[in-house]
Amino acid sequence: KTYDREVTVTNNSAAAVEFTWAGHDDECLIYPDYGALEPNGGKLVCVVKLTAPEVSRVDRTLLCSVQHGPTLPLRVQADVEGAEVVIAQREIDFGLLQRDIPGDTYVLLRNTSSVVAYWTLEERRGDGLACEMRFSVTDGMLPPYSEVEVECTLAASEAGAYRSTVVCVTDHGATSAVGARADVLRPRA
Repeated sequence: KTYDREVTVTNNSAAAVEFTWAGHDDECLIYPDYGALEPNGGKLVCVVKLTAPEVSRVDRTLLCSVQHGPTLPLRVQADVEGAEVVIAQREIDFGLLQRDIPGDTYVLLRNTSSVVAYWTLEERRGDGLACEMRFSVTDGMLPPYSEVEVECTLAASEAGAYRSTVVCVTDHGATSAVGARADVLRPRA
């Protein structure tokens, strides 16, 4: 992902000046990387272009060397966060089910970030209980700001309250989790 920010260079002296930028590379670029400014308030807008190849904290200093003058630092800082896919509903509720008879519902996954997101969906239960929920798709890719609906099927093998957690893990990003529930009845004889 690439981010652009404008920086205005201003000449407050009584003479025209030339300047050049140093310390930039392919990941942190500034353009134009040289220029001339008129005296008494001459201005030029430069663009800092930051390309973040991975989730990280960026802290760089670019140097503006003014001909016959000082070298001025420009600090470039950014926290590059990973993609985030969230589960759009607060809970996945299958309602009332009969034991061993499948019930279906849907979970809506939403990419809330400006980058492509790769995700994995799974069910988790505590105390060594078997995970009995099945998903139509367990992983995938979502373009920026898009969503997908995934079918969930539960055929609970035991009567009673079925409780679990559905977790969506985003590669190099955030994790989203919601509770899943069903009330499972024993079939009548």
